[in-house]
Amino acid sequence: VYHFDPIDDYPLPGIYLSCEQALSDAANYTLQYLQAQQKLLYINVSDELSDAESSTFRDKKYAHIFKQLNINCETLNCSIDKSAIQSQDPAVKHYHMDAFVAGQVHETIDAFLKEHHQHFGAIICYNDAIGLAVQRTLSGLHLDIPIIGFDNSVSETQVHPFSSIDPQHERCGKMLADICLELVNTEAHWLKAQRTLASCPAIFINR
Repeated sequence: VYHFDPIDDYPLPGIYLSCEQALSDAANYTLQYLQAQQKLLYINVSDELSDAESSTFRDKKYAHIFKQLNINCETLNCSIDKSAIQSQDPAVKHYHMDAFVAGQVHETIDAFLKEHHQHFGAIICYNDAIGLAVQRTLSGLHLDIPIIGFDNSVSETQVHPFSSIDPQHERCGKMLADICLELVNTEAHWLKAQRTLASCPAIFINR
């Protein structure tokens, strides 16, 4: 089981993605771009099955860091149609997910930035899919505002790849596999499994 939030009583082996330092590094990176009277824009995403106002673990961490750094931040909430995602062909869903989500939120982001872009010196996005939608709008407006995503799913071969936070999925997978192999070879391993929760740090990729 691989999850982002620490769950103290989780009954199976798990990997806790420790992203506090990476989020802090990302927020600190934006400080050099925030001129007088300019704000940081944080773009969040929600789906039709959840409350758009609810805060996720990552949102709460970012909010805490922004407050610590005294960063004036505004949040833009975007919605996606989760049923549309679920109806996609499973064979292509994984490979086209970023493009699909970017397309879903682009209209909201495009309208907002066309009217308010002058107020922001940097933009942090909930994930890279949101970053792609932001990049599309900024390119159309001929604006160069730093973008930071999350997932590090934007290819290095992209013409203008933006900064992102890498959750190191491969490293997490290896850690979990090692834990499972150790438990398989350990007597009463299911009892030990209840106490097994390893931490894997995410890293900020500056481009």
